[in-house]
Amino acid sequence: MDIGWTLISHNLELLYDVPENLVSRVRNSYDNDSTNGNIKNCLGVQDLWGSVYELKFPFDLRFKFNKESNQVIVDDEFTNIDLSKLNEVVRCSESEFTKNPVIQLMLGMFFVSDKPCTLTVIPPIFELEKNPMWSKIRLVSARMNIHSWQRDVNFAFELLDKDAEITIRKGEVISYIMFNSKNLDEKFHIKKVEFKGKLKEHYHLVNGSRSMISSGTRQLISKALGKRPKKLVREEGKCPYGFDKLKFW
Repeated sequence: MDIGWTLISHNLELLYDVPENLVSRVRNSYDNDSTNGNIKNCLGVQDLWGSVYELKFPFDLRFKFNKESNQVIVDDEFTNIDLSKLNEVVRCSESEFTKNPVIQLMLGMFFVSDKPCTLTVIPPIFELEKNPMWSKIRLVSARMNIHSWQRDVNFAFELLDKDAEITIRKGEVISYIMFNSKNLDEKFHIKKVEFKGKLKEHYHLVNGSRSMISSGTRQLISKALGKRPKKLVREEGKCPYGFDKLKFW
């Protein structure tokens, strides 16, 4: 199944690469030891990680949380985000669902499929020992059907230690995304698609309606599906009418 991946702003185009699949790296992390059941070649391991991709943070960022003002205080000497753009990237809010502040780092990307397919945001378990911040935060995981609902995928987490200094370096893996469909043997392929035309219109339809309400999103999903164009995944640079496949001689 082709999965479309795009960025909602041209300002981000040079900051990101297409998310990479994890199966090869995971397999290579296991020794080919038959006495331990040969995990490296286990079909279960390959089937799981074949559907998982990693998301990397495109900036250097260091911050602390001010408990009096409930604000994120950024270390501007370490952070390479333009200070005038900080409010577009870093957001902090209180939630009725947790006693901890919830911080979102806005990635400005989303995924789309032309068949029913869910995307699940999960913790990057092979990265947890590399950055001490993972003992101080808890990822806000989520799942969405990217066929019927196109929403940004961001890095959202609860700050468990309000006194902690959080440091994330450019290129660090901040979460994994897992794809699933009704076909248990489905193979997923991420393609860069252009954020324009019908895809852009449908994205704004979904997000514009969602931003107007605080609950009741589920009923919007079926309405959005009813208005969804049949084909939204068009690989960047490909002709939408298929003329690029015609042969002239």
